[in-house]
This record gives sequence, structure tokens and C-alpha cells, in this order.
Amino acid sequence: LLPAAPHSSPMSTFESQDLLDFRELREYYQGRLNFVRSMILKNSIPSPDQLRAFIAGIHTKSLALADTPALDAKITSTFTSLGLTPDADLPELDELATKLAALVLKARSGENAAARRVAETAAVPAGLAEAAAGLWKLDGNR
Repeated sequence: LLPAAPHSSPMSTFESQDLLDFRELREYYQGRLNFVRSMILKNSIPSPDQLRAFIAGIHTKSLALADTPALDAKITSTFTSLGLTPDADLPELDELATKLAALVLKARSGENAAARRVAETAAVPAGLAEAAAGLWKLDGNR
């Protein structure tokens, strides 16, 4: 989505990947939330084993989408804080929808922060170009 320009620093490439990771996570969580909401509307109740496998699958896919150990750790701690661990009590579908909505919000927050970092990093080369142009004008006016 935001390809690294040839003049970009390794930091901006990392930040672009961070943005993509959070965007993929947000879109994935939104899809899972929509699925749970459709189950609620259809009054479809999964078995405890199905629900446990569904939650474990979300966690596994989240870790697969994360490209850094730091993001893996954030995902794991978020799942733990929301009580979405294998040893936790199974939530009702409404409660699971609320917890998935919290995951969507956390991913969106991370996506917004990464987007700001990418925008700030992209502004640096433009600022340098303007400064260089200003120096050229100064030199030309001698």
C-alpha cells in the first residue's frame, strides 16, 4: 500500500510494514467480529469445543499476521487481558463480540499511530528537499 521510496530510510520501510501489519489485523478482527455478529443474529450457538477452537484460531492467525516479536508480545498480552486464552472461561457470544470489538479498536489505534509515523518519516525527505532548494537560492543570490 505504501511502497518504500528509493530514498527512504530503513526506519520508514519498517514503519510501513508496521502499518500494513496493523491494517491486516484490524481487517481480520473485523471479519471475525462480523462472523460472530451473524451467528448472534441467526441464533446459532457453537459447542464449547467449536468456540474454543474459534478463539484459538483467531489468536494463531493474529500471530501469523504479526511480523515482529514485539507485535507478537502485544497480541498475546492483549488476548490474555481480554480473557481469550485456552484456559479462560468461555465467553458468551455477546461477550465475545464485545472482546472482538476491543481487538478491532486496538488494531485501529495501532494502525493510526503507525500511519502517523509513516507520514512523519515521509515528510522528512520533503523538508530536506525544500531546505536544499532554499540553500541553492541563497547561493544564487550572492
